[in-house]
Amino acid sequence: MRVNYWLGKLKMIVPWNALSSQSVQLFIEQVSIVVCPKGKDEWDVIKDTIQTNADLRKVFIDNFAAKLYEDLIKAQEVAKEQQGMLKRMLTRTIDNL
Repeated sequence: MRVNYWLGKLKMIVPWNALSSQSVQLFIEQVSIVVCPKGKDEWDVIKDTIQTNADLRKVFIDNFAAKLYEDLIKAQEVAKEQQGMLKRMLTRTIDNL
């Protein structure tokens, strides 16, 4: 199976006035998932490796969850980098006043 997904809107709320005491919020909206079968030349591989529909569903869910988790971790790292950069910039600006 091939799985493609699309996030329509990714919104991040950063409490600039209370960075050390409040959480940064991340909202994901308009998630679209497209699942399509592999080509006929790949069917035998699926037939040999996955015997039941339950196994197929489990593999699909595990793969999708792993990819989504990986993307969320990347988004979290980007948010931390941006937050750290802004915090340093604000600190330098305040120090220069």
